[in-house]
Amino acid sequence: MKIGVIGDIHLGASYHFGHTLKDGLNSRLSDFRKTLAFCIDKSGELGAERVSLTGDLFRNSKPGTFEQDALWEELKRGYKEYNIQYLIVAGNHDMPSYCRKTISTVAHNINGNNYLTAIDTIKCFNYPNDFSIVAVPFYNKVTEKMNSTEDVLNKIKNELSALKPNKKTLCIWHCISEGTTLGDFVGMEVDALNEPVIPLALSKQYNISIFGHVHRHSVIVKGKQYVINLGSMEVNDFTDTEQDKFMALIDTANMRPQLIKLPVIKQLP
Repeated sequence: MKIGVIGDIHLGASYHFGHTLKDGLNSRLSDFRKTLAFCIDKSGELGAERVSLTGDLFRNSKPGTFEQDALWEELKRGYKEYNIQYLIVAGNHDMPSYCRKTISTVAHNINGNNYLTAIDTIKCFNYPNDFSIVAVPFYNKVTEKMNSTEDVLNKIKNELSALKPNKKTLCIWHCISEGTTLGDFVGMEVDALNEPVIPLALSKQYNISIFGHVHRHSVIVKGKQYVINLGSMEVNDFTDTEQDKFMALIDTANMRPQLIKLPVIKQLP
């Protein structure tokens, strides 16, 4: 089995860097949709049966009609053309006022087609050939009504320990990982962000951990285990023109991630 993984999509973001096209839409929506289409086509062409999305589908939890159409039409096209099934791991931008009601309610309208699953709690999905996907959506003190980020981290640890994944496991997180610039900078001050930094000791218990949430791409651990901060799917602003963007392809036969560079616009024309 092959699994594609796409980072935070953020449809509707970056409009202040765009311009109005003839159809009245913002050029940055077109840019983002083209990158999403590339990810879906590349996944299908390389034989991916499933594609996981790391969350933050839209700029906020109340996307406009054009943004929703762009996403759902591309996902539906991927299903029709390549028979791709999708797993969406809810991010903080998918949660109204940071509550545990997420994009899954929006996605419900197309769940009847049986090609999309959107989750907002920690879950394990077991597949043939001893393979599993563990999904960890966004958690913080507000969503869990807890007093400290340590309490939130302990909740995540406890819920993960109750799962029974197969021997070969891919974990998709919408969290801050230790080893990212943000995670290492925040350190013990993480409580100010209301969310925990996931220690490598936790994410390295899986063959591959792929994180969304922090936008800059980085490979944190490579070897017997992989810990990858996939980063956002597109460049959300142009303050750093060196931002390369990637999607990942996982072959469950060898559990080695292939990183595929995306054709994004990295600076204003």
